[in-house]
Amino acid sequence: MKIVDFAIKRPVTMIIAVAVVLILGIFTWSKLVVDLFPEMKLPIAAVVTTYPGTGPEEVESRVTELVEGAVNTVGGIESLESVSSAGSSMVIASFSWGTDIDNAVIEMREQLSLIEGFLPEGAEAPMVIKMDPNMMPIMQVGLEGGDKITLGQLQAMAEDKIKPRLERIPDVAQVTITGGLEREVKVEGDPVRLENYGITLSQVNQVLQMENFNYSTGKVSLEQRQYFVRTLQQ
Repeated sequence: MKIVDFAIKRPVTMIIAVAVVLILGIFTWSKLVVDLFPEMKLPIAAVVTTYPGTGPEEVESRVTELVEGAVNTVGGIESLESVSSAGSSMVIASFSWGTDIDNAVIEMREQLSLIEGFLPEGAEAPMVIKMDPNMMPIMQVGLEGGDKITLGQLQAMAEDKIKPRLERIPDVAQVTITGGLEREVKVEGDPVRLENYGITLSQVNQVLQMENFNYSTGKVSLEQRQYFVRTLQQ
């Protein structure tokens, strides 16, 4: 009731106060930023370790458990989850809100560097990845060809025509292609003929690797864009 009494006794002051609140509200509203994906830092980081040619049980016992032990020493962790699959291990660390995720990632890398010497031979160095919502794609395009176009033709169309055009659109950071079929050559050795020539499959494999390379030869800057140049031979 005091506010009502004050408004009745001092109407001019109340009108000025309401006007000030409205003006401040309009000014604040005009400054609000609208984003499709607002910038936010999730307190989540994942450790991915590749161990080719192994099954889930071996990955778990020889890689995942080591990584979990190292990551668990980092402060601020609320929960730790892991997924062991054929040839790869993923350990997901969830930190409490308010944790500086950048510092946490640095600490995770420091702890993981201490166990690299204990990882089995053939396992790659663990890679720490921050969960960033801004890395999510904002648009997905699906291609369908029906009965007249093969999956290989759709793949070629996506790589040669659609992807280059999308990459030329301003502010497009990356375009990736998933699915489809890639052409490959399968080499089968005849054991009898290889033995007659005194050649092993390992030697054949080495020659194929030497003749099939993909090297970076630099980059070209054109119209505020950079194009990476590679030398290929197959």
